[in-house]
Amino acid sequence: AAEALQVAKDDLQLLQRSADRCAEAMVLETLLYAHIANGDVDDALSYSHMARAAYRSAAMWHKESLMLRTAASLQLQALDIHSAALSVGDALSLSEELNVGWEQGSAWLQLAYVRQANGDLPGAIAAAEQAESLFQQDGDSRGEGVALLAVADAQAALGDARAAASDASRALNRFQEAGDARGKAQSLTALCEAQAADGNFDAALQTAVLARDSWEDLYEGPAQAPALLAAAHACIEQADADMPNELQSVSDQRVAEALSYSGEAVAVCREDEEGNKELLSQ
Repeated sequence: AAEALQVAKDDLQLLQRSADRCAEAMVLETLLYAHIANGDVDDALSYSHMARAAYRSAAMWHKESLMLRTAASLQLQALDIHSAALSVGDALSLSEELNVGWEQGSAWLQLAYVRQANGDLPGAIAAAEQAESLFQQDGDSRGEGVALLAVADAQAALGDARAAASDASRALNRFQEAGDARGKAQSLTALCEAQAADGNFDAALQTAVLARDSWEDLYEGPAQAPALLAAAHACIEQADADMPNELQSVSDQRVAEALSYSGEAVAVCREDEEGNKELLSQ
């Protein structure tokens, strides 16, 4: 990322002298992504605004729309919900002018994230469902999956675990249709958490193991932690359920499994201890 930053900055100086706004915008976008890779949210946000202005000057409206949605995402990371809402409003207006299904779906999906961050869970669900409908009309299975995951997340936050499990399961189907391995892993994780919250611990344990294996296939250790945590909780709940039935040996086995899963979760969190403090404490 550091090398990409330096190369892009050198290119930018040359292009600014040539007044090529299209090429300048592309380099600004490269700088934006390099700063995101470095974790520099403030710098990335600055470049998203500059790239948006350059793409607007070059009449590249689809790219301007993308920069608006990217700015909104960065503003949410910075907990600047008001600015994120303004960026999403501009993105929605522009997407309606462009009248492209996936473009409109992406803007509505970003609105769902903003509404959830603002505590408006019913509004978040409505926006995500609108995004799903637009992606469906456009034949975008992956987009549908992402929108359904947003619905599931808001349903879980509302305490409706059964609805969250249903939406996560639908998202899983869409990601499998699209051949999206990361989306599959994300939806399996959401599904196992919803199943556990709904008291369906046997299913939660099975789904959690699938989620763990999916993240492992993607070589993303820390991403396994939520699924491993859900598996450990499912085992603990099963152990508690077995105790009154005098199934001590089964209960002890479940506790041992919970220890194993939580131990795995601790190990993968420590691959990035600074970035996983909250998960590690859990």
